[in-house]
Amino acid sequence: MADLMPLALKVVLTILAVACIALYFRQYEEEIPQKAFYGYVPQAEELQTEVILSTVPNHMEDFPETFLWNNVDGVNFLTQSHAQHQPYHYCGACWIFGSLAVIDDRLNIQNLNGVAFSGAHQVMINCGPNFENGCGGGAANDAFRWIHENGLPETSCNNYLAKNNKCNALGRCQDCKPGGQCIEKPEGTYAVAVVDEYGSINPPKNANLRDPTVIALQVRRMKAEISQRGPIACGIICTDKMVAYQPLHPSSTEGSPYEPHVMTYNGYGNVCAESDDIMTCIDHVVEVVGWDVDNGVEHWLIRNSWGTWWGENGFFRVETGKMTLGIESGCDWAVPRVIGEHSELKAFAAEKALRK
Repeated sequence: MADLMPLALKVVLTILAVACIALYFRQYEEEIPQKAFYGYVPQAEELQTEVILSTVPNHMEDFPETFLWNNVDGVNFLTQSHAQHQPYHYCGACWIFGSLAVIDDRLNIQNLNGVAFSGAHQVMINCGPNFENGCGGGAANDAFRWIHENGLPETSCNNYLAKNNKCNALGRCQDCKPGGQCIEKPEGTYAVAVVDEYGSINPPKNANLRDPTVIALQVRRMKAEISQRGPIACGIICTDKMVAYQPLHPSSTEGSPYEPHVMTYNGYGNVCAESDDIMTCIDHVVEVVGWDVDNGVEHWLIRNSWGTWWGENGFFRVETGKMTLGIESGCDWAVPRVIGEHSELKAFAAEKALRK
């Protein structure tokens, strides 16, 4: 009997293990959508906010044929590109990467010869508007609101881990000592980026997003904001063809590079497999940094958050004025600055409740 007990126990444990595995995969299939998840989750209209304290750029002026923040009279104002896909985890944080690219680049435009600021993506995942679930997706408007209210430390406070972590004492800024002990850096003891103003570039409510007049107005408003204040964060549709765009660095050693091209409306469209409704198809957030013309086709220059091996060294080009891949369906902007003085940091922390 003594010899049978371990065997019986093993049988019971095996049955329980199989049941748990079956339950896990059934839950996985039910809860995780089959469509690839890139990270954009739309906000309810009543939750969208703006803080506008100054006159927005004039969209009725004439614009140059080309304007690129990576080449303003030979000067590149853009900061480093990033990848949301690593380390060790896939994280649906495009909305954070697109938003913080806008923050970082606009701060660099303000202070090109100063110390570049790199916002902490992991802090937004831990403590941002989708509390402890930043990898579960979100929207740029919500990111800018949260930074306006709370401020955002630099990435050396909390390196990117591509996973949801706790918003505890170490969730914003930490310092680890030899021997492995990590301690919190209290708020007010490190510089933060803040957003004084933020807003959206959206079509009128219930507008037809395929109406050339609606699209043309969106293009002009986008160009005005980009050229006068800096890059913006916009929604886009990730079709299979768009995702596979790797002209310079093929996905396998057997592949071959091919000639980069502009993603035109005729080649890429603006629908997805699930719907022909543009807003339903928007599933990703990117940074639009300017516009140019290639072989007579005007296009946006866009930074992605999938690493510099993707696309054209991390960027890609999408035809303007056609709602190609939904790029003109809605964008967000922010006016940031860095608080570094101790007295101003203390005052900002003390007034946090008033900004909410």
